[in-house]
Amino acid sequence: MKSAAISIVRNAVDIAPLTALHHWLIGVDCVWIVDNGSTDGTYEALKRLEARLPKFRVDRDAGPFNQARMTNDLANALLREGIQTIIPFDADECWNLSLRYVAAEFRRHDANVLSYPVVNYIQSRAVLHPAPGAWRHATRRVARAINPRTHVSNAVGNQRISFVERAFGRKVLIAPPPGSEVAYVKGNHAVTFEGRRQADPRTIACLHLPLRAASELEKRVVDYRDRHAAFRLGATGWLLDYWAGRLASDKLMAEWAANSYDANGMIDVYGRERPTIVDRRLVRHLARAERFRSAIELTGGRAWLLPLRFAFKARPTRFRVPKNIKGLRGVPSAAQ
Repeated sequence: MKSAAISIVRNAVDIAPLTALHHWLIGVDCVWIVDNGSTDGTYEALKRLEARLPKFRVDRDAGPFNQARMTNDLANALLREGIQTIIPFDADECWNLSLRYVAAEFRRHDANVLSYPVVNYIQSRAVLHPAPGAWRHATRRVARAINPRTHVSNAVGNQRISFVERAFGRKVLIAPPPGSEVAYVKGNHAVTFEGRRQADPRTIACLHLPLRAASELEKRVVDYRDRHAAFRLGATGWLLDYWAGRLASDKLMAEWAANSYDANGMIDVYGRERPTIVDRRLVRHLARAERFRSAIELTGGRAWLLPLRFAFKARPTRFRVPKNIKGLRGVPSAAQ
């Protein structure tokens, strides 16, 4: 099946080039990225990769952050060009998959939509700004994510659980019938098209680093809040308002303590310490992409690309996502 990975990114120069490279190294036929007006060098870094890599396309749309519209434009254009499988990802996400296994999953479940869990990773408390390589510290996650549907009284705003403890909505991969016109919802948690048949396995996961540094909390208030407002889904987006209140009351570092781990691997959830567990899958994917970027910078010409792509090909370790992190079907993330 011909496949493509697509993404909308903004101001993530520390990680977006690596997540893009990770998906190119999976072996997709095309990576297509739209930069939504970055000012930190993200667009320029991605354009340098575009100049070196075949089937790696970078465009720029500095207009309003209408993620669903932009994602749908990319997906439908690729489907019209003969792409059969679409893999959407955010700047801070790596799909832990192989294309051969995904194709087998579509056949096994007689489905054209596969909905998989999101596994959130936690950053070290010492990382205050998203500097190059800071992602290497994101080696932990919670052992048990909390379902907000069944734990409404424990919502983040009530200061019972932290953002990184919350179970996120699943993300979808699609292989629609030829001629389909698809429509994603914001965040890529659900998609519609005629003849849609969905399965919800948990043998694959989307690995996500939602908060890369302490400064990301303020960035979400200052940069995200107004840009996302017009495109929020229902009641989603409340978390940005909550963090804005914490920023105004000078309590944002308490939020960082609740969403980052200390030297003992503990998160400090509003005065209550809770343990995290080690999981290096995300860091391994990003490190491989970083080594590949260094290799193509050293070797220069494209003659080396095929052997390098094979040598650095992403080979995810297959694992069964724990039941307590299996996520929620069709439910947008709290960050949306």
